[in-house]
Amino acid sequence: MKATINKIKNNLSTGCLFVLALLFAGNMAQAQNPGGVTGHNLWYKADGGVTTSGALVSQWNNQSSSNFNQLQATSGNRPTFNSTTSLFNFNPTLGFTGNDYMKSIFESSNIASTSNSSFSVQNSSSNSGYRDIYSATSSFSNVYEYRLTPSNSLEYGQHFGSFTSFISPNGSLALNTQYLSSTIYTPGSANIYSSGTSIAAASTTLTSPTNITQIGVGVRVSSSGAYATDFFYTGNIGEIIRFNTNLNTTQRQQVESYLAIKYGHTLPYNYLASDGTTTTYTVAGYANNIAGIGRDDNTALLQKQSKSVNTGSQVVMALGTAATTNLLNAGTIPTDKQFFVWGNDTGSATTTSTITGLGTVTLRLTRVWKTQNTNGFDQQITVYYPVSSFTAFGTTPYLIYATTAALLNTGATAIANSGTVSINGVSNYAFTVPASRLGNMNFFSFGITNVPLPTQRTHVLVNPSTINSSQQNGRVK
Repeated sequence: MKATINKIKNNLSTGCLFVLALLFAGNMAQAQNPGGVTGHNLWYKADGGVTTSGALVSQWNNQSSSNFNQLQATSGNRPTFNSTTSLFNFNPTLGFTGNDYMKSIFESSNIASTSNSSFSVQNSSSNSGYRDIYSATSSFSNVYEYRLTPSNSLEYGQHFGSFTSFISPNGSLALNTQYLSSTIYTPGSANIYSSGTSIAAASTTLTSPTNITQIGVGVRVSSSGAYATDFFYTGNIGEIIRFNTNLNTTQRQQVESYLAIKYGHTLPYNYLASDGTTTTYTVAGYANNIAGIGRDDNTALLQKQSKSVNTGSQVVMALGTAATTNLLNAGTIPTDKQFFVWGNDTGSATTTSTITGLGTVTLRLTRVWKTQNTNGFDQQITVYYPVSSFTAFGTTPYLIYATTAALLNTGATAIANSGTVSINGVSNYAFTVPASRLGNMNFFSFGITNVPLPTQRTHVLVNPSTINSSQQNGRVK
């Protein structure tokens, strides 16, 4: 069986995708906060509040209650709504080409604050000049910028006569790589995080703003509603969040956990649900290439298929079977705060270990994955893993699972692959896991039969004149 799911094969238009997104949002009617943390005044996400004209975005609504909806009336300056390509973990993004931007009107509300916290998920395709992810202003002399620099670092700063900022190390944000970025600021203490890991800390104090009444996305704002002709963003943005307070550690980790599950990022600490107490994944021993599917209504999360954003061979899991996008996956998660999250140990994905108890399946990949099931997740899923990972072994693989890591070697259960599926241009073996088996799938790996690759014959060209008479005709005279 072969299938290809890197293109939508029906005639859903971008407008239809937007309507579906609205229907999805309508199914989660309770008050929603990113990571379950209240007090946000900016929340732009590409899977909600987007109005398109063709493939271009004319309006991007703030999901907070403080207005600041982003607008762009000029078609030539509108970002692209990426609904089938340039996705972040099967979720849409807004694409900016260095000439696209959005802005809010001047609002009567003022979101100025002494302290603040910002979060974003983005990649950048160019390091030409400064590139604002978002900016805030009331006048040209009082502009706040959350931006990338020509040195590929993240910077948060403020113009008040001169520019004062705090910044991550040069090269900390590589081009064409997706990042989950965070800044936490209060006077005298500034921190920058990348996927939950601190990459910069400073004792910076910015001048406290007296007014913030306009927001720009993908550009630097300036006085009287005019926008600068530089600092345009180049790349894709999945989400932007801002709070008017410096979040504490637990609150920051709640927001980062929400973004990490949604966009496939690996965090260095235990993942938290929106209530701040439910642990959806414990990282000890299996802290690599973490991804997950799950539902959390308070933070408007419904991730139905997922893959780690990290490079290399990565597991994909999906409710039912994988679709082109998260939105188009037909699966459902019936209960709030149900999660199924996985990560792997430090074992190699290119070497094998010997196992017993599975007949001809006598080897497995050295790498072991752990899963964590929260609140009785019990939906059928499909596990996918790249075909190229098994080429060197010369045999087709099995998914093997057990209740403990040790039992993978002596008492595992095997599931044969059901064929190959192309996901975003990568051929993967597919393994269907019935809901009834998830309770025992605490650890898994991939088993293979111990079949050696065919021996290649070596042909050596010999000059007949160098063979003596006793060696001719294949016998000794």
